[in-house]
Amino acid sequence: MLYYKKGFRNLGFMLILTLTLSMFLPYTCFAAEDKLLILDKTYTTSKLIEGDAINAKIKFCPSKDPLKITGVEVSGTAVDKNKFSYTITDGNDNDMEDTAFTTGQIGYATLRGITYSGSGSEMLITLKYEGGSVQETITLDTVSNADIQGALVLDSSITSNMSASIKAGETKKLSLQIKNSSSMAVKNGIVKISLADSVVGLSLKEGQYIELGTIQSKATKTISFIVEADSTVKAGTYKINVEMNGVKQILQLQVDSVATPPVLELSIAKDKVFKLGEVNDLKLIVKNSGGKLAKNIKLQIKNQKDVAIIGNSNVKYINSLAAGSTTTVESQIQLDSSTSTNMILLEVGLTYASEAGDEYTDTQYIYLNTDTLSTLGEMSINKVQSPSGTYMANQNFTISFQIKSEGNAKNVKVSVNPASNIIPKSQSVFVIPSIKKGETRDYIVTLAATEDITTSTYPIEILVEYEYNNEKTSIHQYASVSVSNEENEESTKPRVIIGQYQLSPQIVKAGESTLLSLDFYNTHSSKEIYNLAVTIDGSDSNNSSSNNNSSNSSGNSSNSTNSSNNSNSDIFIPVSGSNTLFVTKLAPREIQTRQIELSTLGTTTAKTYLIAINISYEDNKGNILTSTETIAIPVEQELAIDVAQIQIGNLTQGRGTSITATLYNTGKADINNVMIYLEGEGFAVEDNKSYLSTFSKGATEYYLPTVTPITTGKLQATLVIEYDDNTGAKQSIRHPFEMEVVERTTNQNEMTNGKEGMSERSGMPMNGAPHVSQSVNKWVIVVLALAVAAGAFITFKVIKRRKQIKGMHLHE
Repeated sequence: MLYYKKGFRNLGFMLILTLTLSMFLPYTCFAAEDKLLILDKTYTTSKLIEGDAINAKIKFCPSKDPLKITGVEVSGTAVDKNKFSYTITDGNDNDMEDTAFTTGQIGYATLRGITYSGSGSEMLITLKYEGGSVQETITLDTVSNADIQGALVLDSSITSNMSASIKAGETKKLSLQIKNSSSMAVKNGIVKISLADSVVGLSLKEGQYIELGTIQSKATKTISFIVEADSTVKAGTYKINVEMNGVKQILQLQVDSVATPPVLELSIAKDKVFKLGEVNDLKLIVKNSGGKLAKNIKLQIKNQKDVAIIGNSNVKYINSLAAGSTTTVESQIQLDSSTSTNMILLEVGLTYASEAGDEYTDTQYIYLNTDTLSTLGEMSINKVQSPSGTYMANQNFTISFQIKSEGNAKNVKVSVNPASNIIPKSQSVFVIPSIKKGETRDYIVTLAATEDITTSTYPIEILVEYEYNNEKTSIHQYASVSVSNEENEESTKPRVIIGQYQLSPQIVKAGESTLLSLDFYNTHSSKEIYNLAVTIDGSDSNNSSSNNNSSNSSGNSSNSTNSSNNSNSDIFIPVSGSNTLFVTKLAPREIQTRQIELSTLGTTTAKTYLIAINISYEDNKGNILTSTETIAIPVEQELAIDVAQIQIGNLTQGRGTSITATLYNTGKADINNVMIYLEGEGFAVEDNKSYLSTFSKGATEYYLPTVTPITTGKLQATLVIEYDDNTGAKQSIRHPFEMEVVERTTNQNEMTNGKEGMSERSGMPMNGAPHVSQSVNKWVIVVLALAVAAGAFITFKVIKRRKQIKGMHLHE
């Protein structure tokens, strides 16, 4: 009986001990079927990109018998384990030299040196122990290389990323801007540069393999490589492959060969004027602007009705002319005395050969200024500037000129009319309702030759049509351009250009919209283009707007800063929301017109903005071609000058009196070249004309002339304010007002005793106040009058001096 009681006591003790231990040890350690149980795991949970570190920690315990951890392994396509290591610690994170664990004892395995491989997302961890192992699979949050392929691109907004140029015999460093277009960082980016085709004389010297490191989302990184073109390379356009993380883009490389053929240009002295009806010396200047010697040169002056060759043959010969050299051929001509034009086109034929025996034929035009220019009446064309050098097909060039009115002309139309196969690239027709005597207008027109043009020199007519005294008349002059086009038509690619563009209205008011019409012209004579996409870049291409700070005068100084310089944002915003135009197909030589309405902010700075037109299209083989054109859009701001009440003192005949006019610039822009003056009869004005180079937005200015009336009574005067508007045209504001002038008397400054309330006889105030002598009273009045006059004079001089310091110039 005693034995059984003792046994029960031992059993109860064991139960209590087991329950007590179970309070401190996880129940699962005992309940698990496996010998080693993984209780928990922690690991890197942020999005992983190739090369990112992965850290993991495994919590475990033996579930049945004591055991010893013999190793930890990690595997899976998602991990790079080249630098993998691990440590085993107890439940308190103490390192264990002996990795033997008792039943239920907590332990940790800490894994290090693992990185993401760039593909997959599964990581398998294996804990090994004597007699077995246990595994745990972890699914990582990853961004694989396949997910970010194509994230790195050439920034298409930068022209140098699309095309570059090099001359034969030149070694050149080229730079590209690589942009991360994705929403996440790209690590370990690789750029490979290679020539798309093998080209004799063209090679890459440095930068074929470039490691980018890390590029953050939307960030840009600049890379460089070196291209060498020896003197033997053939001129043309070649493709350079730019491979970014396995995705290729193409850079077009234009190679210009220095071994250009001989090119002859004819000219005469610019200031030469030929007299009608008389014999004139003609000195033709012949220049070889090509890269090789020209020989067997023959010049033939063509017979025409306005020009006669005097004394000798119309054919001249030159044995040879080295590249870059110039010579002169002399002849004598007589111009028809009945000619009414101020310029005659003289046609000259050219034939010559290169050293290799290649023959060239050309026709050029020389422009002879006649003395009829001095007899022209109401309009003249001056300062004509033709482009120098030789231009290729599709290469832009400009001509500039000035028209001047010698009378008051109206309905003026100025047009630039180029020869066949030369088209305007900017506005070429200008209409002016009226132009005043002495007024001038300057013009610059951009043109380009099409791919169908042949090598020659071409005339460009400048025509001015106008009305004077209700009679219609016109005058014209000529500019010229030399064009070279030796490409094989069948080997050339189709090209789309902007043939013409129009704005309605032509000058855009800030805060309003304009309708832009674009003519897209396929210049090729036989090839079609497809899927034309045109993107309007609403920002300013020359990025040259700047803040214009100035301050006003007369103590009311304030800094006027443009509220929006528009340098980093879109100037023109599509009303429809889309800035892209589409044309499905464009046949050879076809022109199609597309329109887009663009709006501006009310704070847009007044200036002419250069807007980039990015063009992308496909040829008949599906090759994607790109180009960028630029158009000019002028923007004007509202200008306004308000005149406050004109302050006029007491005006007396023959006596100078200052008047004050306060002016406010209440418009939205600075106003330039402001002239202020008075007009009227019956008075003279000292310091009449005041000039302000800039009247700042929001500023206040004062006009302070001295007026001396000549007659009495009511005089009519006008305050005139002249200024330049946004386009440079003169504008004026007229503010009439009236001045009352009294006649001057000899005793006007004398005071009567009665006016002062004094008794003439007694010298006492009439109200019985204490006596003050009349002589003292007069001296007080004199001193006060002098003080007031001195104060007024000093104040006037200070204000006037401030205006001079600020830049206001006074003119009679």
